[in-house]
Amino acid sequence: MTSVQQRQALQLLAAGGLVLLFSLLLLLAGCKTPGSSGSSCVDCHDPPGSDAEVGIEEIHPWRPLPCVDCHGGDASRADKTEAHPSLPDGISGPTELRGFSSLELDGVDPNYVRWVNPSDYRVVQQTCGQSECHQAIAEAAPTSIMTTFAGHFNKTRYYAGLQDSREAALGVRTQTDPQFSAAAGTTAALSVLDPPRLTEESPFGDFIDHYLEKGCPRCHVWNFGPNDVRGDFRSSGCAGCHVLYHADGLSRSADPQANTDDPPHPHTHTMTTRIPDAQCEHCHYRGNRIGTMFRGAREIGRLGNPPNPEGSTDSIHGREPGFYLLDEDISNLTDETPPDLHYSAGMGCVDCHVGQDVHGDGRLYSAHDYQVGVECEDCHGSAEQGIAADANGVFRTTAGNEMETVRLSAAGVPELVSRIDGQSHPLKQLVDLAMDGSNPDLVAAHGRNDKGFSHLDRLECYVCHTAWTQSCFGCHVTVDLRNCDESLIDGEQTDGLASGERTWVTLDYMGLGIGVDGKVTPMAPQEKMYFTVIAPCDPKTQTCTEGVGSPAPGRRIFDQKVRITHDGKLGMGYGPVVPHTTSSGSQPCDRCHLREDESNWDIINESLGRGSGRFVIPDGDGVEYDLTKVVDQQGNALVGLAHEGTDVLPPDIVERMLTPRVPNSGLTLKQFPPWQEP
Repeated sequence: MTSVQQRQALQLLAAGGLVLLFSLLLLLAGCKTPGSSGSSCVDCHDPPGSDAEVGIEEIHPWRPLPCVDCHGGDASRADKTEAHPSLPDGISGPTELRGFSSLELDGVDPNYVRWVNPSDYRVVQQTCGQSECHQAIAEAAPTSIMTTFAGHFNKTRYYAGLQDSREAALGVRTQTDPQFSAAAGTTAALSVLDPPRLTEESPFGDFIDHYLEKGCPRCHVWNFGPNDVRGDFRSSGCAGCHVLYHADGLSRSADPQANTDDPPHPHTHTMTTRIPDAQCEHCHYRGNRIGTMFRGAREIGRLGNPPNPEGSTDSIHGREPGFYLLDEDISNLTDETPPDLHYSAGMGCVDCHVGQDVHGDGRLYSAHDYQVGVECEDCHGSAEQGIAADANGVFRTTAGNEMETVRLSAAGVPELVSRIDGQSHPLKQLVDLAMDGSNPDLVAAHGRNDKGFSHLDRLECYVCHTAWTQSCFGCHVTVDLRNCDESLIDGEQTDGLASGERTWVTLDYMGLGIGVDGKVTPMAPQEKMYFTVIAPCDPKTQTCTEGVGSPAPGRRIFDQKVRITHDGKLGMGYGPVVPHTTSSGSQPCDRCHLREDESNWDIINESLGRGSGRFVIPDGDGVEYDLTKVVDQQGNALVGLAHEGTDVLPPDIVERMLTPRVPNSGLTLKQFPPWQEP
């Protein structure tokens, strides 16, 4: 494949809404040079006499490698069954591995795992992780938060009182950190979540763990992922990011042996560091939804949807066409959910998130907030000074990672050369914008006044420069013992089908709190959860409430139960969020400060966590909860905060917010229909 063709393929991938996957099913590594690995690989995957541009693509174009160096097998054998590793007992073929849980993959012959995906973390030390290759990354990446999944387990269990520490305790595998130094947000060890086997007498905590094992760990790279819906095709290990898959999972390879009819297969047999955003969205459309919000898309809600939206045209991530809204109202000239300004400029996720942000640093983190090491100031500086290279001419993130794409231009100003398209992007320095005095509002927002106060001392940049954020209120989770489902931990089919529904999706909520860096940060509602468990019911001896008159009636043994933390707080989470909808404009001042006529107390009360009464839902006993209320009248937290180092706003900051008076921007909070039980 020529460089032009490679660029065209990448553009096609980016435009097609891709995610990355690296099953490499039915393929061997790039062998376009016959002498590089023996002729037998080439005979099948690029037959002799074929055109030079036809056949399997070079997987590692920076340094061509023999097929067997990566995949194993025997290149001297002409027969397929002799050249390929033996098929393990009980395995029908390589496609079967795509839906295996991480524990199931542990039981597969490593030689076969290596043949299917040489970058799988079970075998990566023999391939990508060799000393002359990418050893440091291969040693660190298996402990990355994107691999362990620890943060998701940690929050849910903490909110339910199943652990009294905010340090992560469970992951998708048992792991230890032999160099544990008690760094912020880290833990010494993780145990694999032990899937509970449920009965009607099981304690409530077992149902929480059951929900976790069956509903959550789809997105980690200890396995290949479910590979079951459009937009979610990917692989395990390094290839989960570095080998591109089309949204439909179909191969476009010129390899005559490639299966081009069925997913999941890579788009072509090529690795890349120019990773399009759609790859990241394979996983980051869940949780905080930063992948979809980055490109300006939000999800529909059950109530209050706009009348004239522009929705997605294709099914993606298991959702129907129209589920993702690109524009709230096409009858006006405003995009209510614009893409992040970096996205609009042509930059991508990989332009900011480098080093430990994606690969980790060898530690076991309890949440991504601690692992991510890049800050806005790393590119744009502070109000006092611009960014500068170190003594070696290297620009670095706050965490110390080299920003390889940042350099000084010929004119001597900082610029970023995008990994996505190679285009140069000047990095505007805050000191140049804020200190010239031509815009008093800009100086007031970023500068330092005569009393020594500056917003930037205590505020994250994205408190003001987030254009919008999607917040979900009212998470109704059900575990139904009348049905069974497959565990995402060990692959077993067991009793209990987990499902969930949301009530409201809103774009105008912004709570505030203290993030892991000690600064004021946007806070998101986390798992405002009501938990229901349904058991089989015998209508002859019991009072049935579900499916009455059906062949399988049920009864609720837990009804819209609200979780309680170990210290008695509501398990209605509240945690820091970076929406990834950055704008050059800012949130209006009356989002955080009182107006001159004090007509915005509803907005202020939501920002402070005092509650506005917009989203109120009762539990099964009829007790009502205002889901925007996270503090009492004295400012003490009523809800759990699962991230170590995070907190609600302290009194001194609240006082600063309430002291000044600002003009009315016209900001109003949307009113939603009240909750009704489905």
